[in-house]
Amino acid sequence: MILLTASDGVPDREGRITNALIAQGCLLQGGRIDRSVLSPDVWIEPEADVQESILLDGVHIGRGAQIRRAILDRGTVIPPGARIGYDLIAESEEFTLSEKGITVVGSAPAIRATHQYTA
Repeated sequence: MILLTASDGVPDREGRITNALIAQGCLLQGGRIDRSVLSPDVWIEPEADVQESILLDGVHIGRGAQIRRAILDRGTVIPPGARIGYDLIAESEEFTLSEKGITVVGSAPAIRATHQYTA
């Protein structure tokens, strides 16, 4: 486990990384990353939660976004507060869904922070 704390001591910028593979060039500003693979140039903002996912080059996860059991293609931007991998029925209409319940988000989709599946 790696515990990240910002040098300025701002509490919302603390982070936790467990069982993850993180490529060089990633910017991790906090949040939680668990059992995931981060390719080069991935940016994770504070309070984001990434679980059991694969994030390809240049993915940007906004503040407080939640990603679970997903594959995000290159350059995908997830806005603050969005949720991916939590409502598979709603997501199957917009994204590709594997038989095992993995949400696959194609390159540069129009993902809204106020998606119906943000509960």
